[in-house]
Amino acid sequence: MKTTMMAAAVYTACVCTPAVAGVGLSEFYITDGQGRVFSVDTGTYEASLLFDIEAHGFITDLAYIGNDRVLVQNGGVFTSYDVNSPSANGTVEYDLYDRFGDGVHLAAGLDIDPSGQINFAVQSFPPNGNDTRYIASYDPMTDSYTTGASFDTFASFLDVHRYDGDVFLGANFSENAVRVVDSMTGETIAEHQVGFGVVSFFEVSDVIYAVGKLGGVYTYDPTDGSTSLLGTITGAGDSIIGATVPAPSGLALFGAGLLGVSRRRR
Repeated sequence: MKTTMMAAAVYTACVCTPAVAGVGLSEFYITDGQGRVFSVDTGTYEASLLFDIEAHGFITDLAYIGNDRVLVQNGGVFTSYDVNSPSANGTVEYDLYDRFGDGVHLAAGLDIDPSGQINFAVQSFPPNGNDTRYIASYDPMTDSYTTGASFDTFASFLDVHRYDGDVFLGANFSENAVRVVDSMTGETIAEHQVGFGVVSFFEVSDVIYAVGKLGGVYTYDPTDGSTSLLGTITGAGDSIIGATVPAPSGLALFGAGLLGVSRRRR
């Protein structure tokens, strides 16, 4: 994980010419707005359908958790699936809706940091009418749920990614922008106009990738907002909403252990 901090500013990103696939990136998974999960070959950027869970609910994001399993987010419900058994039903690992409080709540943008903590964005519409938007975190080991400070009402993030400590990247899709935010204070540290609607981030070997709704895959530098197009995904339609990358053995421990701990607690 990078540790560079940034001064408050607004940058305009340069969308550069296509480049070769990033170092260490050979395959990743994406999901669309119709409940389908695909694998993407970074040699061709062609998507292959793995499974379709439309009948089980809408997907807002997904994250790889090791052992060929992905954790699929449907709002505040998180379900694991084996990518090698597309016909198998998933296992509900966490249902966090009871942690949100009264009112209507929309959750999106699944991020799992190296410690195994689950982070995501929440838009909350309580009965008192004071709408709030914040980054929530859930620790499966301690079964603890915490919320950050409220952001302004324009910070509607489709995805979040922990960048450095309490600093997150927020995919502000409607504004073709990425916000760098402090989750504990609600402060916007920087805003980068990237020129496309970012719907998901993932990270490999300290390189951050941003995926656009129309299938563009870019490297993204949070220090100045610059992006570089690597390729465009084909075969998955034009409504991509989430992406994740198979990780090394570190997250496999999370997949094998912490999920079981959480299920036993319920």
